[in-house]
This record gives sequence, C-alpha cells and structure tokens, in this order.
Amino acid sequence: VIVSENCPEWSMVAFAVMNLGAALVPIAAISYAEEILVIARESGAKFAFFSRRCAGVKALPKENLLPHVTWDPQDENPIANFIYGHEPDKTNAAKVSVDAPALLIFTSGTTGHPKGVPLSHRNILTNAEDILADIISVSASDALVGVLPLSHMFEFTCGLIAPCIAGASITYVKSLRSEDLLHAMRKVHATILIGVPLLFEVIARSLESKIADIAVATADYLRTI
Repeated sequence: VIVSENCPEWSMVAFAVMNLGAALVPIAAISYAEEILVIARESGAKFAFFSRRCAGVKALPKENLLPHVTWDPQDENPIANFIYGHEPDKTNAAKVSVDAPALLIFTSGTTGHPKGVPLSHRNILTNAEDILADIISVSASDALVGVLPLSHMFEFTCGLIAPCIAGASITYVKSLRSEDLLHAMRKVHATILIGVPLLFEVIARSLESKIADIAVATADYLRTI
C-alpha cells in the first residue's frame, strides 16, 4: 500500500511495485488511520509506503503495523532520504501476464464498506493509450502540472501513465492554493493542466476575489487624489 500526497516518490513506488509483478494499493492521503488499517488488512498487503505528512499516518498505532518505510516528500532532498541506506534491488522485471492485477483500488461504493477492485496492466495501458489516441494530445515537448490525487484512477491514468507513455514531464505542487498552482505553471511553462470542475471553480473564485480586491484598492486610491 501507499499513503502519500502527490510527489515523485509516489510514481517511483508505483512503477517499482508493478515492475516486480506485485499489485499496488493506493490509499488517499486524506484517509483516517482506521481506513488505512482496514484497507491494508482487506488487501492482504505485505508492505507499506507512508508519507509522514499525512494525518492518518501520524495516527497509526506503533505496534503490530505491517513492515513499512516512511519519508517526508517536502524534505530538502526527499528522494535521497527515501533510499538512504538501501542498496538497489537487483531483481529484474517480472515476467507477469498483462492480465495480472497491477492495482487494487478500494472504493466505498454504495454501502460505505470499502471493496477492492483489481485493475490489470492491460486495463491501465488500454485506457491510457485510448486517452492519448482520442482525447488528449500529449507529446514529449509537453509539461504537465499534476494536482488531483494519484490515488484516484483519473489522475493516475491521465496525469501519470499517459504522460509517461508520451514522454511528457510532470510537476507536482505542494499546495492547491491558486497562487502556488499558477506559480508552478509559469515556472515550468506548463502546457497541460488536468482537473475536475471543482478545481477550476476554486481557481476562478480565487482569481475573481483578487481582482475584486484590486478594484477596491484602486477605487480607494483614486478617492484620495
């Protein structure tokens, strides 16, 4: 299992796990400790990757917790900290069937009790290739800013797998504040932002609020001259 906000290590974990023929179980970074424990138990997880930034991770019991590694994605040099003291695994890529499970996605459905939905390598690649062929035009010259949680299949497929197939770059932001997002987009000369309606509504409201503040400040200034 992996419990972490978006970061380069998230994708590294995903590709490493699937490369070894194991199945990855993504858990939302906002999950409570109880949810994490239930999904870990229901999935039969053998190992976990935890971000220290997640509140649910901080609340996990210290005893009888499955083997795990933790790191802080916002450390100055998080990737080095993540692998420090660990020799590279010499294991070659597994010869696994394209129909073997690559991901186990837990969804509450309509009953509230999370159920594991297995997705095969073929499922994921077929979706990503169809997206590139019919929906989004992505090339190696594109720069994408990832905002939505990688634990959701929409972002995992459209914001990670498809751009990687096309050779595009991906940048993750540390917060969803509109100013941080716009700063990141300007810095990397972003050409693609994938989102849902609520994301764009939040950005629009923030920009409208800033414009309104500027208008008020300008009006106040004009009255003084």
